[in-house]
This record gives sequence, structure tokens and C-alpha cells, in this order.
Amino acid sequence: MTLTFRHRLRPLPDLLALWKEGGVDPRSYLTGWFWLTDGRYAIDTPHGRVFAYHPAFVTAHDVVGEDAHFLDDQVGRLWWNLAEILPDVLDVLPTPFDAWVETGQWQAWLASVTEWWNGLDEHESDLTWNAWYEATAWWGARHLDTGYLAAGPRVVLWRVRTTVTMEWDARRRLVDGVPCWEETAGRVTLSVTEFQAEVEAFRVRLHAEMERRLREVAALGMLTRAEEADLRRQHADSFARVGRSDGTNWTTVLAAVKAVEDASGIASLQATPDLFNFDG
Repeated sequence: MTLTFRHRLRPLPDLLALWKEGGVDPRSYLTGWFWLTDGRYAIDTPHGRVFAYHPAFVTAHDVVGEDAHFLDDQVGRLWWNLAEILPDVLDVLPTPFDAWVETGQWQAWLASVTEWWNGLDEHESDLTWNAWYEATAWWGARHLDTGYLAAGPRVVLWRVRTTVTMEWDARRRLVDGVPCWEETAGRVTLSVTEFQAEVEAFRVRLHAEMERRLREVAALGMLTRAEEADLRRQHADSFARVGRSDGTNWTTVLAAVKAVEDASGIASLQATPDLFNFDG
């Protein structure tokens, strides 16, 4: 497998100890499925690991324990964020967007027009906002959310025909002057079938572990029956959770790209209607 979602849940006794040390009533966390997924996670690829702490960060913050170099967070967050973008990730990119993204032309163009747009005054940015949004929203919808992190890596996934590609960049992300992540950047491509199988394997593993976790919580005898039932509901909802996509109107996107090119004078994509092909 060229891409693997790795995770480890923090043992429940350790979680209870952490909450008590923080002066928090454990019951306030035991009733929340999300908080019970506390642990560590990372994404393994042949070209490096995503969400893996830099050795300097581990040393500076005295991070210890098994898999200490994995991101310390709620594993449920990774599942939720992945499930949210799946419909867009699996939506095939049509021509010319497939070629633009695969060659890096789109990413370079976006960096240039982003710099241009950020330099506009408020009035100018308001005038171009609709075109900007319509031109770029499809790309943002394919990014794994890392905004909850102080210096999150960029992770984006897309589909071209029968393959899915993940591209990431974890370089030059600093926290208090210390590099946060292993300095990796790259791409990994796998078949749609392989990608869907790994997503499903991640879901199955986490689901089984959280089933055991809920039984552990019930055995503590600290929750009411109603609270246990609600925890079960949260558990079911979390694995039924799938992002919603109404599809992308690529004709509208292409027109918006052309509008941004005209307004900015940055026309490296040369977006013209004759380039477009609905067959992808």
C-alpha cells in the first residue's frame, strides 16, 4: 500500500489521568465521542510521513511515549475531515483541470493570483471576490482541513480518471521558531480502488476500537443510561458521516478562471473555452 492512515488511541486510564491532572471532571469528556478518540495519528507514504513531528519539536516540547512523533490529537478529527472531503476527492477532474493540476501549473498559477489578490485594497477585493471564489472553491474542497493546527501542513487530494493523488507540503512550518513537522513534501498516486480500500480499512479499524472504548466507558459506571445511549448515537453518526457535494459546474469555474486572469493580468493557464472537455 502506497498510503496508510496510522493511528493509536490513548488508553482510557491514561486519558482519565490526564483529565484529572488538568482539574477537569472526567464526566464532561466521557459523554463526548470526539474526546474519547484522543490519541496519535499520521499518514505513511513511500516518500515520507505526513503529520509526523520534527525531531527538534519532539525535543523542544518533551514529547514522549509510544509513537511520540505522530500528531497528538483526536483521531476522530482525522476521520471526520477525511469523510468530509471524500465526495469531492472522488469527483473526476475534467480536462483541462486534470493536466493543470498534474503538471503543477494550477498550483503555480494559484500562488501567483493569490499574491495578487492579497495585495488588493478592500474595494478591489470585493469586486473580484465572486470570480475568485468560483475559480478556486473546487480546489479548496479537496484539501484536508489542517486549520486547527498552529502550523498545519498542506494536504490536498484529487482524482484523475482511475487514480487518486495526495500532494502535501510540511516544510517550513514553525512553532515558536522550531520546525513542527518532518521536512517532507511530495505526491503519492494510487488507484481509486486502493485509495477507497485504505479509507475503508481506516474506518473499520477506528470503528472497532471505539466500540471497545465505549464498552470500557460503560464499565466505569460513571454515565447514566441516557448518556450512554447518546454516546452510542454519536458513535453511529460519526461513521455515517460523509461530506456532501452537489458536484462542480466546471464551465462556471473555467469562466471564473478566465475572469481572474483578465483582472490580474496573470494568464499562465490561458483559460479558453476550446480547452474544455466534459469527458475528462
